[in-house]
Formats: sequence, structure tokens, C-alpha cells
Amino acid sequence: MDKPSYKFTCYPYECSMNSSPNVLIEHTITSKDVTRTDMLVLFQQFLKACGYNFDPNEVIDVIEVE
Repeated sequence: MDKPSYKFTCYPYECSMNSSPNVLIEHTITSKDVTRTDMLVLFQQFLKACGYNFDPNEVIDVIEVE
């Protein structure tokens, strides 16, 4: 297995309503040559795995602030 370059981790937590699964979610990226655009796509996929919803026409992006 390749050595990790980046890692996104969501740790399990206890929910008062017992509605959260006790699951560790971890996305490991082994390439150091990931473009910023690809990194944003991978981070959005990680957030989806953690339960965050995105509409089909929504993406994470970098915007310029004037």
C-alpha cells in the first residue's frame, strides 16, 4: 500500500437520538500530485460519505473575494 499524502477523517460520535452510526469514515489520498480541483472533488465525496447532502448542481469551489 502506498504511503498516505492526505487524509480526511470523521470520527464516530454519540448522538442523543441514537441516529448516528458508530462508524469511522476515512478517505486517504496517496498521491502528492493531486490538483486543487481534484482535491475539492475528493473532499466533497468525503463530506457526502459523512452524511452531508449536495444538490446535483452544487460543487465545492474556490471563489475570488474582491
